[in-house]
Amino acid sequence: MSGQYPCNSDPGLDPRYVGRPQSPNVNELRGIQRGYSSPTGGRHDVQQPTGPPPIPEAYYRNFGHIPATIQGHVGMTFNPDGNQCQVTGPLPLLRSPNRGAESPLPSGYDYHFEPTLDPKYECPICLMCLRDPVQTECGHRFCSDCIKRCLRNAGLRCPVDNVSLTEAQMFPDVCVRREILDLQARCPYQDCPDLLELRDIESHKESCSYRTEPCPNQCGASMRRRSIDRHVEKECPRRLIECQYCRGPLCFNQKERHHAECPKRPISCEYCHKEVLSDHLHIHHQHDCTEIPVPCQFASFGCSERLPKERMAIHVSQSMEAHLQLMAIHFQNQQTQLPRTTSYPGTSWRMGATYDSQMSEFATAAGGKITDVHEHGARKLDPEQLVRTQIGPSNYVTSPSVMPSFGSGAFDPMDQFRALRITVKELQEKEVWMRQKVIELESKAARKDSEIATLRNEVHSLQEETKDLREHVANGIFVWRLRKYSELRVSAERGEAMVRHSEGFYTGSCGYRLCVRVNINKSETRKVLYISLFVHFMQGKYDSSLEWPFRGSITLSLVDQNIDPELKQKNITERLVAKSNLDAFKKPKTARNHKGFGYMEFASIESLEKEGLFIKDNTILIKVEVHPQSN
Repeated sequence: MSGQYPCNSDPGLDPRYVGRPQSPNVNELRGIQRGYSSPTGGRHDVQQPTGPPPIPEAYYRNFGHIPATIQGHVGMTFNPDGNQCQVTGPLPLLRSPNRGAESPLPSGYDYHFEPTLDPKYECPICLMCLRDPVQTECGHRFCSDCIKRCLRNAGLRCPVDNVSLTEAQMFPDVCVRREILDLQARCPYQDCPDLLELRDIESHKESCSYRTEPCPNQCGASMRRRSIDRHVEKECPRRLIECQYCRGPLCFNQKERHHAECPKRPISCEYCHKEVLSDHLHIHHQHDCTEIPVPCQFASFGCSERLPKERMAIHVSQSMEAHLQLMAIHFQNQQTQLPRTTSYPGTSWRMGATYDSQMSEFATAAGGKITDVHEHGARKLDPEQLVRTQIGPSNYVTSPSVMPSFGSGAFDPMDQFRALRITVKELQEKEVWMRQKVIELESKAARKDSEIATLRNEVHSLQEETKDLREHVANGIFVWRLRKYSELRVSAERGEAMVRHSEGFYTGSCGYRLCVRVNINKSETRKVLYISLFVHFMQGKYDSSLEWPFRGSITLSLVDQNIDPELKQKNITERLVAKSNLDAFKKPKTARNHKGFGYMEFASIESLEKEGLFIKDNTILIKVEVHPQSN
């Protein structure tokens, strides 16, 4: 096969191509490859072809013309005449739609050149612009990587004229490389409009805003670099946000779970329906909530009532007889565990004695404090009296821990009675201490409120003094920074009357006091927006020593805010002279004279927005110069 076709001994060569020239025509190969990879200099927006190539892959491989981006094997079958072939394997795309920006193998420069690339700068192997060009002794130029790979895979022969060739017979073509780097090419990233020299494209690709990059938060999304900031701030599911309750940072996709567990989230108490913080709910139930059900303090004796805290005192008062009966039953059950006879100072507790006799002896042992147990049990206690023995809802007795323990050991009524008296005394002392503490805190809070009020008065006084000093410093020349200009313009377009007044200023240390009024209005005849400027005299400290009506001149100016030293500022200025017969220049009888003097159509809004730089950062500068007439 190599004798019939002397290019090389590649086993993939088909003998039916012996009639073709040994050195392929570059224009022919460029036409063959059109559709698989667009011609050098063209945009790579051609999709994968559907038909078979006119020349099989073996023909490319023998001449080293298989582009570096082709992956996998392409099978071919021929008809009996040998003049047609069919593709039996997949035909991969030769380049990505990004115009070769991310080519997996090194090859030539595959960019859109302007003007179109000269054929002399094309590599005969990859049919792209030469990258690191080398020249052979036979006078052909190739990409350095392309020719080296061709010599390794197809043999030591020139792929153009088939002469013997080794790497030692090639040298870098520095002159052509410099010419190529001077060529102009488009950025390879889609939609990027930049046209750069070839030497700058690689560095441009690293910073190109159209380059696709993954999200820095590793959310799995990819977007253009120019959109990363917006994605990270507003769209990324893993972006950091601030919890509206605890003000702590959290990921956006964990917002719902965090809010369900946030200790600072306000929730409603299931009993009193008041809003409390999540981590304070337990404390609220224990100390503050008056609707939470609590067991009766006589639950250890058999009372099964569970009522809200505020109703438990009423229950204890109204059910005292029933509680005493429960206690008596409890005591009777206990005496089965006591010895047959048990003596106590002043009385004896005998098994089999009647309930009345035992309770009478208990009353006698108590020092005559209770003369009639039945009468005492029938008497109802005042609920307020019970509440006074408590230290607020937080210390309400909800368990028998405060009551003496009757459930274990020998029963001693005197010890239990003394324990009750000691407990009541301790609670009363604690109540007194808490009341004193509350009085101290209230007194301290009152002092702090007084100090705060004093500081507020001082701040207000300083603000007034500062304003007065600022008005005197003007000395007849006042510059007003009119902010939020767009609001005035929008209100004028809607037909709404929106007027703004400046702060007052003095014409001197003991001069007149004035202010400026501005508004935007629409001309009824020409339907054009104009800015109106007026001056109003105000009541001042020195009006009684001044001559009225005011005599002199006033200059109004809209300041051009251009700071370029090469461009001259073009202020819009008008000068008006005071007229003594007008009310606007007479001594004001109110804080601000309702009569003003100025111009309804000082300047058109169109001229302000087109000429110069009168509007900057949504702000207009208005300058007023007052020149009183000297006597």
